[in-house]
Amino acid sequence: MTAVGLLGGAFDPVHKGHTTLAQVAMQRYDLAEVIFIPSASPPHKTGRKITSFHHRLEMVILAITEEERFMISEIERYMAPPTYSIDMLASLPDEKSTGRQYHFIIGTDAFFELRTWKAYNRLLQQVHFIVIHRQGYEPKNMNVYIQSLGYTPEGDHWCNRMSGRRIYYTGAKIPEVSSSQIRRTIGTSDFPEDCLSPQVYEYIQNYGLYTDTR
Repeated sequence: MTAVGLLGGAFDPVHKGHTTLAQVAMQRYDLAEVIFIPSASPPHKTGRKITSFHHRLEMVILAITEEERFMISEIERYMAPPTYSIDMLASLPDEKSTGRQYHFIIGTDAFFELRTWKAYNRLLQQVHFIVIHRQGYEPKNMNVYIQSLGYTPEGDHWCNRMSGRRIYYTGAKIPEVSSSQIRRTIGTSDFPEDCLSPQVYEYIQNYGLYTDTR
């Protein structure tokens, strides 16, 4: 089976924290490719106006253009809102028919909220997880949390004996930047330098994105 990474998110905008997350997962777990999946109508973003899917998709395309093993999927464009990870996964080509084995790439901050996701137990049964360390979450807490999900330690990963699905956890130096921080500070002296690819920054400027968020 070919190992393939899935990296979903609003990407509003996509930044170097996202692309570094994908690079780390790809290199450390020998992924053949990483598929970026922009969320069309993320359920956890209902409290604010989200940038159009078209703009977010175009920014991801610009951000990943120099990495030949980074791909993009528009699959959520055609899903009924709100779009959930479990439904997105069901819409992807079947693992057995394609010879692919999907690995969901996620930061520790989002992983610790997994129990709030729709049908999270079914999601755990259908895909492997690669969890990348983010500041503020200690490994000892991660070990307890993963075991509470029904996984047991096996060498460099945890395994669910019933489903055979695995959870990998690795530390990495990920840029400490968030999309909300970028939206809030872009065009000001507080804007974090080098957090966006030049192409994405130029796109934001050309279309006047995020000018109403400050």
